[in-house]
Amino acid sequence: MNSTFLCIDLDGTLIRNDTLQLALWQFVGKSPTRLLKVLGWLLRGRAYLKRQIAERITLDASQLPYNAAFLTWLKIEKQLGHKLILVSATDQKYADAVGIYLGIFDEVIASNGKINLRSHNKAAELNRRYGKNNYIYAGNSSADLPVWRNAKAAVVVNASSHLLSRAEKVASVIKIFG
Repeated sequence: MNSTFLCIDLDGTLIRNDTLQLALWQFVGKSPTRLLKVLGWLLRGRAYLKRQIAERITLDASQLPYNAAFLTWLKIEKQLGHKLILVSATDQKYADAVGIYLGIFDEVIASNGKINLRSHNKAAELNRRYGKNNYIYAGNSSADLPVWRNAKAAVVVNASSHLLSRAEKVASVIKIFG
């Protein structure tokens, strides 16, 4: 792999969970009546919901369930001179915390309270920043298919065989992590 931008998804890829789900459990667990607030925020959009939860709940980046094999590979790629970009649909607060904790990312891009950086939005942002077909993207879900379609290559992490097959139809898959 030539030196390039290696863009990495957070939820389900770098970590085995979803930051929004983890934070929601904490938020609603304090008082089930908070679920009404969550529903009201969701009506204003997922990015807005994520921001509201992030303003109220702090996640400890050192306690997140990282995918150890994938993280080891990323550290090797960093040593080889690749630019590592954490790009996530999670709120910027959580993505920044992970970026600071791991200390391997050259840049951290995430949802900002207005734009949910997922699927087509993520592909558009990466294309704007780095150019179509000028980055490698590591992801784990069907929401990543539009990103893989625009990437130079795909790294598929924690995906079903069905999703892997779909990814191979839209991108050159260069690495797979189970």
